[in-house]
Amino acid sequence: DGKIAVFYLIQNSTPFGRDLKLVDTFYALGLRSSQVTYNYQTWAGAGCKERTNSGLSEFGVELVHKMNDVGMLVDCSHANMQTMADTIKVSRTPIIVSHTGCLAIHENERSTTDENLRLLAENGGVAGIDQIRTHITDSRTGGLEQYLNHMMHAVDVCGIDHVGIGSDRDHRFIDLTPEYIAELKAEQGANLNEDDLPWFMPDLNGPRRMETIWDGLKGRGLSDSDAEKIMGLNVRRIYAE
Repeated sequence: DGKIAVFYLIQNSTPFGRDLKLVDTFYALGLRSSQVTYNYQTWAGAGCKERTNSGLSEFGVELVHKMNDVGMLVDCSHANMQTMADTIKVSRTPIIVSHTGCLAIHENERSTTDENLRLLAENGGVAGIDQIRTHITDSRTGGLEQYLNHMMHAVDVCGIDHVGIGSDRDHRFIDLTPEYIAELKAEQGANLNEDDLPWFMPDLNGPRRMETIWDGLKGRGLSDSDAEKIMGLNVRRIYAE
């Protein structure tokens, strides 16, 4: 229809507290997806930075079922692997891990194991491969080939119908100026480790990065139809479901 859609996601279930009625309230306000947890423990489950490996709580099961009932997409980005596995198993509809990497390719707490990638795909879900450099590679140069390595590994593990792009953060051109670093400090506070910068990969630094990824997928031998699935059709499918 020539319209642009804005899709609202919150990155933690903490706004719901322990009141499932708030899921209805937020849905009525336009919220269509929520992560179960961010990096640490919530009422619902444990995040990827939590020191224990506890999974989805009893309240978390109730929350996932409530989100299923109202049609709110469940997201397990930032969850630890046990919380992710539990959520996939109890959810009555496919879930998404909207922005992650492949642990088999690069060791990072934000990345997902092959075991969970398979489980996600078996239950109809989608894994979005993100573009935060530290999740993808240690290299501070290039980045495209490393990114495509994650993408193609996910396709090998999940199948072509269960992989998408979860870019994470914005698509502008970023220059590591003192002003930009000050922005990050204001946003992240004590959580910012400047030794991790830049978060962007040079090959994907800019608003035309999606074209770069398309060309890269084609260079890896994907057909137009399979590349289209990764570029957006798989995500569109799970949104519809």
